[in-house]
Amino acid sequence: MKPNKELEGLWRHTPAQMPKCPKDESLACLVFRDGFYEVLCWNEYYQCWDDAEGDDFAFGKETELKWIPLEE
Repeated sequence: MKPNKELEGLWRHTPAQMPKCPKDESLACLVFRDGFYEVLCWNEYYQCWDDAEGDDFAFGKETELKWIPLEE
């Protein structure tokens, strides 16, 4: 599956561009990786991607993926 064309200009790419949020907070993001969409949380404190609930580690920050913040 390819990313939705309507979202094309919104995608940001890791590890070149990482989410920014206050030091101890998380940011929910729509993520596209390996042909699948999912919601993950960027954990600023631990510098990693957590699951949608922000509880469990999903990926390290070096993982290549596309992301769009779901909140600003």
